[in-house]
Amino acid sequence: MRKSHHISAVGMTELSLAQIAVSLNIVISKFLLPSIPLLLLIDLRYIIATIIAITFCFIAKSPIRISTPSHKSATNKDIAIICVQALCAGFLFNLLMLHGLNHSKAINAGVILSILPAAIALLSFIFLKEHLNKAIMIAIVLAIIGAVIVNVGELSSFSLDHSIMGTLFLTASVIPEALFTVIAKWHNCTIRPVTMTVYATAINAIAFTPLAIPYWLKFDFSSLTFFHGLLLVIYAFTSSIMFILWYRGIKKVSANIAGLFTTVMPISTVILSFIFLKENIDIFQFSGMVIIIVSIIIGTQAQHKKKDMVILNTE
Repeated sequence: MRKSHHISAVGMTELSLAQIAVSLNIVISKFLLPSIPLLLLIDLRYIIATIIAITFCFIAKSPIRISTPSHKSATNKDIAIICVQALCAGFLFNLLMLHGLNHSKAINAGVILSILPAAIALLSFIFLKEHLNKAIMIAIVLAIIGAVIVNVGELSSFSLDHSIMGTLFLTASVIPEALFTVIAKWHNCTIRPVTMTVYATAINAIAFTPLAIPYWLKFDFSSLTFFHGLLLVIYAFTSSIMFILWYRGIKKVSANIAGLFTTVMPISTVILSFIFLKENIDIFQFSGMVIIIVSIIIGTQAQHKKKDMVILNTE
């Protein structure tokens, strides 16, 4: 039983760190977008992230070729699914999210994307047949309530030509992000996470390059400072780390619990936006953060109790 709890704790930690990495991406993008065109920024992110992921492979002595730990070659189905996962979590999600950030605050992105638990729960129920027990449902509802409360403080600043446009793009980005988690859990691939990350980042770099070519040709790279370059590397590094940690963590918990941990992102985004972007945290946002934390506690406790029951029934 202790081993079961330990594995869950490791998986939950990995999922939490993955979402903090996403928050860093959101905040850093707000610094870089005024200086680098949107599509060029995303393309640079994944090109550099691919190089970083390949470096991780060499350090970990993991083969770059897609294969299982037993050195069996991956099937065409495995490769196709990795491509779909990569495009969902990378190409589609980032295109929609960063377009949303052009019309909204970084703090809004973290808040709106906190509806991910509900989206993942619905899709996992439909495609994975995962049972939604009472505690998990309460946790998901609380997570959504927390997000709504945080949004209350932002409603007064919405305008038809600015924040609402950003909200629409950010809300649309939830769909491919939810699909990424559900597909990753459904596939349950034994390919090493670091190897999968190489292909996930490379696929997204390839997908974005045709869209970014006009910006590559006309952008004045001499306008970028050392600070811009440093932020780009950190931006790409967090992308690689996000994929690795999420691929590792999703193997250790159910999709519903993994979805619940996406609410770590709005909390960390609010905090990072306050620290680095000087965006204020009001009473609504603080209250929403507290409720989200409570929802995570309820959901994780429910999983532990479920594991205890399974173990007791098998003894």
